[in-house]
Amino acid sequence: MNPDFRPDIAPARTDAPFRLQSAIIDLLLSGAESQVVLDEVCRLVEAEVADAVCSFMTLDDEGRALWVKSAPSLPAEAREAVDGLLPGEFAGSCGTAVFTGEPAIVNDTMIDDRWADMRDFAQRFGVLAAWSVPIYAAGDRPVGSFAVSRFVPGAPTAQDRALMSTAGHI
Repeated sequence: MNPDFRPDIAPARTDAPFRLQSAIIDLLLSGAESQVVLDEVCRLVEAEVADAVCSFMTLDDEGRALWVKSAPSLPAEAREAVDGLLPGEFAGSCGTAVFTGEPAIVNDTMIDDRWADMRDFAQRFGVLAAWSVPIYAAGDRPVGSFAVSRFVPGAPTAQDRALMSTAGHI
């Protein structure tokens, strides 16, 4: 037996983005409604990222404010607190990602300036890290965001980034 083999330690799962893609394709082929697909994407990513909840936010018809489209694990009170969020450079990870058109990776919401306008929300709901990617439709402007909000500070792993990218492209 190989002395380096340790059966008590599971190998790191690096296939999560592919499993997410496969699950999305299965749902779409089964004719699932878009809300079901978005909710399931959130749940699947939450199963892979510890201490996190996920959400999709979309811009309203005027392209001004962000509204929660899917966040199956987010308490209703938190959802209501972020509905109507105006994108901006200090509007948390989602608001910043939509404002800049770039991912907003915030490893510590208590000190990062991009959370200046959302600090009370972060403290109230225990969001200590938040990573968001903008979502694009046919145009060159973001139409929303996908986010992973964590209850511990920290940076995303390469797999976390791949999962966010996959979710943001659905």
